[in-house]
Amino acid sequence: MKQETITKIVRATITEYLNQTDKNIVTHPSPAEKYFVWLDLTFRREEALKISAQRIRKTWDLNEINLKNGQTLGEYLRDCHVGDIWKTGTEWLECSGIY
Repeated sequence: MKQETITKIVRATITEYLNQTDKNIVTHPSPAEKYFVWLDLTFRREEALKISAQRIRKTWDLNEINLKNGQTLGEYLRDCHVGDIWKTGTEWLECSGIY
């Protein structure tokens, strides 16, 4: 009888936890992070690097303009999809994935 009571308490606790977690996810969804392949066109670095949107936002000038269409880096980070490219005279970024 004690084992049944403990089992019921554990199941009720787990159910309550899962319900609260589901509500938290719905009210505060975690956005997926975008990742990019970055190539330095000044050839100081020969190989491409993988870099996150969060890292770019913290360290790059988000007002820098794309040579092709006049889009700022900030707009590109917000609106890009996998495969989209952003390029200036010195930087080349391609959205490689959203994880």
